[in-house]
Amino acid sequence: MADPLVIEQARVFKARVLLREEASTQALVSRWSQVEQALGTHVDALVNRALAVSAGQRIPVSVLYHLERYQEFQAQAIDVILAYQAYAEGRIDESVRSQAIFGITDGTQLIGIQATPFGISFNILPVDAINEIIALTEIEPVAEVLARMAPLGIGAATQILIQNTAMGINPRRTAREMFAQGLSQSLNQAVLVNRDLQLRAYRNGSLEQYRASGIVDQFQRTATKDSRVCPACLSKDGERQDVADLMALHTQDRCSVIPIIRGLPEFTYTNAQDWFAEQPPGVQMEILGQGRYRLYAAGQATLSDFAAVHQDPTWGPQLKTVPLNQLRRN
Repeated sequence: MADPLVIEQARVFKARVLLREEASTQALVSRWSQVEQALGTHVDALVNRALAVSAGQRIPVSVLYHLERYQEFQAQAIDVILAYQAYAEGRIDESVRSQAIFGITDGTQLIGIQATPFGISFNILPVDAINEIIALTEIEPVAEVLARMAPLGIGAATQILIQNTAMGINPRRTAREMFAQGLSQSLNQAVLVNRDLQLRAYRNGSLEQYRASGIVDQFQRTATKDSRVCPACLSKDGERQDVADLMALHTQDRCSVIPIIRGLPEFTYTNAQDWFAEQPPGVQMEILGQGRYRLYAAGQATLSDFAAVHQDPTWGPQLKTVPLNQLRRN
């Protein structure tokens, strides 16, 4: 069964959203190399000094914090991460605004695909509504979220230093891990915020267009059906909600929202249950995880069992995948 044009076009639009997001993420990753270059000599000097002081024992935090090399490292790390944070904030703000505009224009096209053949006219959201959409998206300002970058990275790098010096691990390995597993937590925070806010901005742009149209009362959630889809999104695929209601989401949620035009016949498409049933066992296990897959394959759980929603006081309804131990209890 071929999917209707509105579903196919939404799929094309979402692919473009993800390509734009990936390009901006690569820019963030590329810029991060400047942070690593600026901190390289400071990290090396700190590792060597910490090894000399520890003498194969776990170095007390109080002793580490008073080392001149640690204080130099910390001061330099704060400076360069704050500079990177300023860059990331500007880059993310620009990308979020762009995705919101695409959300409006793409949402307009998804309405038109269905309404125009029937001669149904609708209102188009003015572009100057973009600031309101940004406010809906950035419930917590980008600057406040990114302010966690430096403490995250420096704290993680410090713990690796303490652990590795106590174990007598090679200084070069310790320095590599302080970057790859420690300071990279700052980069990971920027990447997560970038991805999540872009996806939210695009979706909010479309939803605001639906609300303004005058002919859309509901929207339908459609999961991005690939090997990266989460069980909770598959579970919610096809669910319809009033456009006035908040949609339950998880961080970096890739689900699309399809407008339902008032008075038009309902459309059918390849739903999550049918799509998932057609996937090879290896793909099913990759999506569900081994434990959930065993329950599913044994007929002890269905896709609808894998999602739960809880209310967050700041972010509203939050979607999550039901833990395996809870599924087994049920």
